[in-house]
Amino acid sequence: MPLEWPHLQEIHAIEQDSFSDPWRLGQFIEELGKTDADWLVALDDGLVVGYVGLQMMVDEGHIVNLAVAPAARGRGIGSALLARALEAASERGARLVTLEVRENNLEAERLYRRYGFEAVGRRPRYYTDTGEDALIMTLELEGGPGARASDRPEVGP
Repeated sequence: MPLEWPHLQEIHAIEQDSFSDPWRLGQFIEELGKTDADWLVALDDGLVVGYVGLQMMVDEGHIVNLAVAPAARGRGIGSALLARALEAASERGARLVTLEVRENNLEAERLYRRYGFEAVGRRPRYYTDTGEDALIMTLELEGGPGARASDRPEVGP
């Protein structure tokens, strides 16, 4: 479901539990007013257990953030959020989706590869908190605007 004001505190808590350099609450508030972005949340018994943010730049989507609450991990929530974000990108006319992922976040990298993302480059020292490199990953959306990401077969393990 789309991110709404009442979800902000919950996604901010998940953000803090998930990342060593978390976004500030104000950054999420700024995202709510953007027309070129889709922020989606996953709910379990009315509580936010995950979220994903997609920003559009002409015909390219960019996954800016994806996180699942630690207690809810391993249940396919991240995968479902990613699939929905890819559908949203396609619905908005994206032909390509990009993202950056920490080079040591192998679990996230595996998720992205299952959906067909490929590493196409590296951003040296992208993460200022640790100096880690970021892998740049991209996915060409098949079928053009309106194609459903869930229609693509998963690739890899």
